[in-house]
Amino acid sequence: MGHLHLSRQIAVVTIAAFLLGACAGAPVAPTPTLRSPLPTVTLASIPPTPPAPQYEDLIRLFDYDPQAPLDFVETDVRNQDDVGIH
Repeated sequence: MGHLHLSRQIAVVTIAAFLLGACAGAPVAPTPTLRSPLPTVTLASIPPTPPAPQYEDLIRLFDYDPQAPLDFVETDVRNQDDVGIH
């Protein structure tokens, strides 16, 4: 029983010493790692956002003649494992 009591005291003292050592000492200011200053950004230096396109301008992108033929030409057909790949 005496041996267990001594081991417990050693463990408590060791933990206490570790905790006190970890928080001892003055805090150290971080050392800056940048070699040049960061650029200054102001609202005046940010370009304005262009206006959004109007619906009438965008809908023209989808104009087509639904009666016009597709006029596509198949240029290559491969057969692989009894399946035609177009």
